[in-house]
Amino acid sequence: MRRWSRTPLAGVLVYMVLLLPSLGFANIYFFLYSFVADHWQYLACLGIITPCASGIVLLATRLKSGYAWLEPGVTLVIGGVLFLLTWQQSRMYNNAETLYRTTIAHNPACWLAYDHLVDILYQANRIPEAMNLFKDELRIKPAVAHYSLGNALLRKGRTSEAIDQFTEALRINPDYAEAHNNLGYALLVTGRTSAAIEQCREALRIDPTYAHAHNNLGNALAQTGRASEAIEHYKQTLRMNPNSADAHSDLGAALALMGRISEAIEELKAAVRINPNNIDARNNLIYAEGLQKSNQEKK
Repeated sequence: MRRWSRTPLAGVLVYMVLLLPSLGFANIYFFLYSFVADHWQYLACLGIITPCASGIVLLATRLKSGYAWLEPGVTLVIGGVLFLLTWQQSRMYNNAETLYRTTIAHNPACWLAYDHLVDILYQANRIPEAMNLFKDELRIKPAVAHYSLGNALLRKGRTSEAIDQFTEALRINPDYAEAHNNLGYALLVTGRTSAAIEQCREALRIDPTYAHAHNNLGNALAQTGRASEAIEHYKQTLRMNPNSADAHSDLGAALALMGRISEAIEELKAAVRINPNNIDARNNLIYAEGLQKSNQEKK
């Protein structure tokens, strides 16, 4: 009897211990935007499932032969119920839009789900739906909502409108490093290089470890002919993110401008190795190798 009483207790304790890290007592980034993480209980459920399964087997073996159907019968019933629940649950994973709509239905304060869903709808040209969701997100995270809409507009090539959204995000939250960086990129695209440099520097003031801002600042400096300064920022990017194909490619292009062809070729080869589909890196590599060959022939 004592052993029987300990078994359920042990199962419950195993369940609680395995679930403890995801109960919110420790800081986990996931909980910044959601209170729901049911998949984290899968392993912990073994503490409940194992004693229950063992109990069914032991009960079936102790009963008379007339109850021999008990073990397979209970197994089939439980298996059937779990199958139906799994089938119902899996429908929410049919596509990203369905998943985010389900998340919002169960957790209306999940701003990140709004963020992704607005982007999906905007890219699909379902603008009225996207704007309705954007208004809902504004009530939860206004700065993030403007920033996200700016990103969606930027991807659609509507750069001027994107700049307005990034500017509004920064009006609400002046220390939003990502908004400063993306505003800098958008300004660079429109040829406003000095303003772009200013925004990228502001992003780095807020977050000196922001690799993408270093890379964007390098691009802006390179466009003003300050290749040596740009090279330092590309190198900073690669210290933080050694596998950035764009940073290797941009560094190679800047080195080529400085006449450091051998170094440029090495960086461009690294970019192509990391991302074989990087067309700019491939074109720059062909150009640099041609230039190197031409220099060697002149000698």
